[in-house]
Amino acid sequence: MVSIESEVAIITADLEVVLGGTDHNLSWSSAHSLVAVMLQADLTPPFSCLVGKCGACLCTLVEGQVSMDHNEVLDDGDIAEGYVLGCQAKPLTPNVKITFD
Repeated sequence: MVSIESEVAIITADLEVVLGGTDHNLSWSSAHSLVAVMLQADLTPPFSCLVGKCGACLCTLVEGQVSMDHNEVLDDGDIAEGYVLGCQAKPLTPNVKITFD
């Protein structure tokens, strides 16, 4: 499930992210976006604007729940299908799996 609102409490999730066919396991604080956490881990996720306007960071939520602080790209149907903007995504649940493939 994806929520278009910011969470209040800071949580840390166990993240499994698939990028380029490779699984990566990271710790993900809700104080940071998915793209920010991946860049800190020396991964190279696709991104461009970092403000939720371009869709370059589009990924798919496979497990768990996330919120997006800002979204000018995805409609309700996209979100229902699990699409997420990585530059805006923050975890809401303790376990999250996302794929860029």
